[in-house]
Parts: sequence; C-alpha cells; structure tokens
Amino acid sequence: MTGVTRALEVIERGFRDMPEEKRIVGMEMGRDVHSFCLGWVKMGAGFGLPVPEDIAPYLEQFKQWFSGSVESVLRTEFSVEHRVWRYRGRVDLIAKLKGDRRFSVIDLKKTAFSDRVTGFQLAAYKRAAERKLRRNLGRRISLNLTDNRLPFAQDFEDDKTDFEGFIHALQLHKILRGGDKNGK
Repeated sequence: MTGVTRALEVIERGFRDMPEEKRIVGMEMGRDVHSFCLGWVKMGAGFGLPVPEDIAPYLEQFKQWFSGSVESVLRTEFSVEHRVWRYRGRVDLIAKLKGDRRFSVIDLKKTAFSDRVTGFQLAAYKRAAERKLRRNLGRRISLNLTDNRLPFAQDFEDDKTDFEGFIHALQLHKILRGGDKNGK
C-alpha cells in the first residue's frame, strides 16, 4: 500500500525543490513538534517530559488552541488504510471541536500555511478513517503552528473534489513507479 504523503510527492513542488539538508532538518523538527503535541494530548497533566527550547513555542501554541477549541478526543496518531484504493496513512488527531456535532480530522503542520495538497491529504485520511471507524466524520482541519506563535486553523470544505485530487495523485504516483494506472 502506498502512503498518503508519498503519493502526494508527485505534485508537492516546494518540498521536492528544497535542498536536502534543509528538508531533513524540517522533517525532523516537524516530527518532534508532532510528538510533543500529541504526547501532551495523550498524557495531559501527566506530561512531564522536558521540552526542548526550539519545540516549546509550538507546544504552547498547540496547548492554547487545544484548550480553547477541543471538546473531546476520539483518536491520536490513528493508523488508517483504504483497501479499495490501496493507500495508508496516519491521522494526527480526530477530535470533536466545541460547537461541532461530529468529530473532525486534524493534521498538525509546522508551517504558516497549508496548500491545496493538504486538502487532498486530509480528504484521503478522512475517507480511510471513516471506513475504519464505521462512522461519518465532520470537518478537515490543518492546524498550522507558526514561528510567530499564532496558530492558524485552516478548514478544507470541498471534500469530494479534494478526494478526487488525491486519487489522481495516487494514480499518477503508481503509474510513475510502474504500478497499475487504476491506483489499485
């Protein structure tokens, strides 16, 4: 099965064009931010790990957003797969936001913005999570944790078009690597 982010690399220009050293440092930093933020969700008040100085501002942003926005958590770091389309991924957070009736799929980003590709990624995660959980989910949100300490939650609304965009990227990925053009 193909990973969601791997499939999207065929259309993700900025990441591919970035110098390898900068890309690796960015990936490691993003991974660490994810680990501390989602560790805090899992452990709550019992979260006692020392937080590195470069991670602390991102964790504080996340905690403030979470405390003001999240009513309850269904899953963190939730592994999903879609057996029909043969892809897999890991959803950062499935949570019910205050005022919402359904749980939302939330992806953490250590960046000031999300692009259309993020919408594709979240649509793929949502479809696979709905199949695994056997329930309809609500919104798709990218939570952007930024260098200026102001988190930005971006809502992606066109689920159908974004999922179609993901499937096209998945098919292109499989064609380029010599797989079946139907993405299966």
